[in-house]
Amino acid sequence: MVKCPRCGHENYSNNVYCENCMYPLKNQKVKKKSKRIHNDDNDGWHLTTVKKVVIVIGIIVLAYFSFSIIYEVSQPSPENSLNVITTNNSNQYSSTRPYQVNVSYNGSWDGRIGESNTYIDESGSGDDLIRLTCAGWDNVTVQIEKVDYSSKPLTVQLLKNGKVVRENTTTEPNGKVILEI
Repeated sequence: MVKCPRCGHENYSNNVYCENCMYPLKNQKVKKKSKRIHNDDNDGWHLTTVKKVVIVIGIIVLAYFSFSIIYEVSQPSPENSLNVITTNNSNQYSSTRPYQVNVSYNGSWDGRIGESNTYIDESGSGDDLIRLTCAGWDNVTVQIEKVDYSSKPLTVQLLKNGKVVRENTTTEPNGKVILEI
């Protein structure tokens, strides 16, 4: 039973208003809630621990994505990374794809060039410089042969970053040059 503070009438404990004068009664549940909301002892935020953890995790996730985007944008493309410039400053070779094949021949030739899993077929007549898609750590094989049965010299050079690393010549009709690195 709850006594009305205005008229003193005894009311049931679950009554919100006094049965006699309709004065609002304060039951225990309402008092506890109002104390919690108007608690002057707690000067910080009125957030639960779960909400604080969610906010901190959200800030961390946003920071991670921001730094990831900044990192991706600031990285050079594979074609522009680790470039090597020759001593005369006229040629620039990408060290991510450093290999080239130089074919010197006054006639028709045919060949197979590349890394063991990705050969390409090349053919031509006369001199040619072929840029390979192989990476610097790949094992490269070059096979060039004459197709016009001439006794003119066929010279093949394998270049890495503009420097000759393998070279061979043949003068035999239908001759073949094989270079490996």
